[in-house]
Amino acid sequence: MKKFFTKWIIIGVLIRLLIIPFTCHPDIRAIDFGSFLVSQKGMIFGFYDYLSSLGADNPLLKIYGADLFIYPPLAYLVPGFFMFLLGPLYNFSFHNIFLLDAASAFSTFDLFRHLFLLKLPYLFFDLLAGYLLFSIFKGEKGEKAFKLWMFNPLTLYATFAMGQIDIFPTLAVIASIYFGLKKKNILAIIMLGVGGAFKLTPLLFLPLFVLILENDFLKRLKLLFIGGISYGLLVLPYLLLSPMYRQSALLAGQTDKMFYMSLPVSGGEGISIFAIGYFLLLILSSRKSLKLDYLWKMGLGLLLLFFSVTHYHPQWFLWLTPFLIWLLVEFKKQYVFQVFLLFSCFLGVLIFFEPSLHLGLFSPLFPNLSELKQIKSLPFMEISFVKILIRSLFAALSISVFSSLLLGKERNG
Repeated sequence: MKKFFTKWIIIGVLIRLLIIPFTCHPDIRAIDFGSFLVSQKGMIFGFYDYLSSLGADNPLLKIYGADLFIYPPLAYLVPGFFMFLLGPLYNFSFHNIFLLDAASAFSTFDLFRHLFLLKLPYLFFDLLAGYLLFSIFKGEKGEKAFKLWMFNPLTLYATFAMGQIDIFPTLAVIASIYFGLKKKNILAIIMLGVGGAFKLTPLLFLPLFVLILENDFLKRLKLLFIGGISYGLLVLPYLLLSPMYRQSALLAGQTDKMFYMSLPVSGGEGISIFAIGYFLLLILSSRKSLKLDYLWKMGLGLLLLFFSVTHYHPQWFLWLTPFLIWLLVEFKKQYVFQVFLLFSCFLGVLIFFEPSLHLGLFSPLFPNLSELKQIKSLPFMEISFVKILIRSLFAALSISVFSSLLLGKERNG
């Protein structure tokens, strides 16, 4: 076992270390800036309001606006902690250049070092997620899950190329399932509350997991309370002290996207497709006969629903990755084609985003890539129609996969 981990960790880490310093998405500057304020300025509770306190002519305010920090507090506090630890290795005189005009630093050692130090701490959480997947399955299945995690392109893309923080809520959900399967219900629910303090997504899992983990009404209510408190205690200081947290991060604008798709009932009213699907998942999860493996099945259903009806950011697809790995490990080859098509749909959606989200990530090495233009037209078909087909295929695949799981038509590997 030691030989197995040593081999695959070394290979996986080497791949990540090759990606980390040479790729960059502009959004990483928000995490960098928040981490800097926390770690170097000591603004543990005040970083949300820093930009709004600057004069109107301040270049940082002009570039980023007052509402730059849109995530819950742990999204900045945890990277800030690691920036504090690695502070002696940073060149903070370069920091302003990176924040104000990162493009001017392309192809420089200072930029490579800065990106390396910013993303390096993600390795720990990434490896922990892989280890938890291994521990859930154990044996040959565990080894397969670990290898798939170490080489899945979504982690390499979202975490180590883009430098986004989605590894944290993803890890929180994996940890919740891990503890749930061990019948450590309180720990399972606390993980979702903590995950919600990075991004709100894990809170969507909270009612579903509570219903599956407990059958008794009062015990369910207790778990729901514990999950809410574990999240609430982490955000309470900011809720009380920070006007900008309440304005821009408490309910980030992206949370509205899941409700965009609706069926009109009248001129001013409609029925949310996501809400219908979510309520159905709640009803299914409330059945008393469910086994604990429905934690991941309902989690998969939730995310398939989310990505079927939401105009999502590409890095969010990382949330789905552990569940796709689950399909591949638990049912051998039965879902390989469906997983391949789901991932292909993701790639199809990705290519029509702005270039900074794909080829432009390599601008630190090849500055000309930052000048690429977004694909606006195709010679044979309207782009909007292509996107409709891609998203429709994803939704159809999602319905097929989830219904197959619910009807028990799968064959365990």
